[in-house]
Amino acid sequence: MCETEKWLVKCSGLQNVKSNIHNIFLNARNGFDKKLKKLTRHIEKNVIDTIKNICINDLREIWKSLKCLGPRKSHRIPMKV
Repeated sequence: MCETEKWLVKCSGLQNVKSNIHNIFLNARNGFDKKLKKLTRHIEKNVIDTIKNICINDLREIWKSLKCLGPRKSHRIPMKV
């Protein structure tokens, strides 16, 4: 995907060449997005399965695992206002 994006930025040819490169870039980006979504679903499924397998008697481990699933807070300080 990075290579096709570089081609798209550097392209200074005819309009039909630019549109072809743009279509190649769109296909590469869509493929990347599909793979990324698939892997995130796979990782989340594995985490949920491990939570299911944790013994109910150990509540601390359950809550530690549940904290990992929730939304994460950003602790970064913004560089621009």
